[in-house]
Amino acid sequence: MVEPAPGVERGHATAASILIVDDHEANLLALEAVLEPLGHPLTRASSGEEALRCVLDRDFAVILLDVMMPGLDGFQTAELIRDRERSRGTPIIFLSALSNTATDIAQGYAHGAVDYLTKPFDPYILRSKVDVFVELYRTREAIRQQATVLHERERERDELQHTLTQARHHREKAEAAAAAYRFVAESIPQQVWTATPEGTLDYVNSVVQRYFAQPPEAILRAGWLAAMHEADRATSEQRWKTSVETGVDYDVEFRLRRHDGMFRWHLARAVPERSVDGGSSGGSAPTRTSRTARRPRRSSYVASISPRSRRAGSRTPRSASTSGSRWRRRCPSATRCSTAPRPSSGTSMWRSRGSGRSTTTHRCSSCARVPGCTPTSTVRTAASRSASSRSA
Repeated sequence: MVEPAPGVERGHATAASILIVDDHEANLLALEAVLEPLGHPLTRASSGEEALRCVLDRDFAVILLDVMMPGLDGFQTAELIRDRERSRGTPIIFLSALSNTATDIAQGYAHGAVDYLTKPFDPYILRSKVDVFVELYRTREAIRQQATVLHERERERDELQHTLTQARHHREKAEAAAAAYRFVAESIPQQVWTATPEGTLDYVNSVVQRYFAQPPEAILRAGWLAAMHEADRATSEQRWKTSVETGVDYDVEFRLRRHDGMFRWHLARAVPERSVDGGSSGGSAPTRTSRTARRPRRSSYVASISPRSRRAGSRTPRSASTSGSRWRRRCPSATRCSTAPRPSSGTSMWRSRGSGRSTTTHRCSSCARVPGCTPTSTVRTAASRSASSRSA
């Protein structure tokens, strides 16, 4: 059993009209009286030409067609009705009082009739036959309507599937962009976090976690105002509100309490992220902002740190260029080396301050290749030799 289309009650799926065609008024009245108990709309036509005009723009559940009519008879009218695409499948029942021979009946079926009744006919039989074709028509129309609804639902499903595909594609792109952003945020040495328009944190990078020595969940739950110095909160909150409302950059200095309890100055900069239509975006909130704080300022900046002091007796490197000539005179293998015994990258020379003499320790990679040359030797400078000779 085919269910009627949605929104249409059973038995009233489609107005099933019945077309009765006869050139005698009395026969038309008799047919109307027989079919009226069925409760279906009835349309009358007194000629074949008028019947053709009726089927031009209307659909009928069944056509009762008289065979013997002036002008276009029943067979000719049925043939023309079958020629039209719209009315080709409409059932036709021939009614005849004279043409009731086997040849006439066969000719009627040949012209597309579904039944052939002779006058006088039994009213109950006629009503039963007509009612069957009306129900078939309603069933056919219900199937057609359901097919239309099904096609519409398939179209909506395809559109929804396309929308879901696009949404999934956009989500994947957003996730990839977020992953790339998180990668960059975790790679730089500055504190980076994002917040909603209300100032609620929703992301902090590892630098922030190390600064507060807390897991990200605890930092997000506490909020950034909890660690801010009380004297800086009012200014920070006002500038944040102005940035969200006007879209200008949030640029403010404030002090944040570190995990050891000390407050450090921070210069924070936030840039509001807006949607394409000019509104705000970011989760369910109207705006999403990202705030990047620079490294904390210290009382002594890096450029003002004092250099390390020198102690008496400490060793200070000397440049190779200042002792090159002395090295050439003091190298034990100076007369035997095939190459100039200049200090190589492996040579190191130190002057001992406070010892009263200058000692040069060298490692000559060139002399190490000459037999009899000591790779590492210690010689005294000219000044120390002269001092030794005087003492002797």
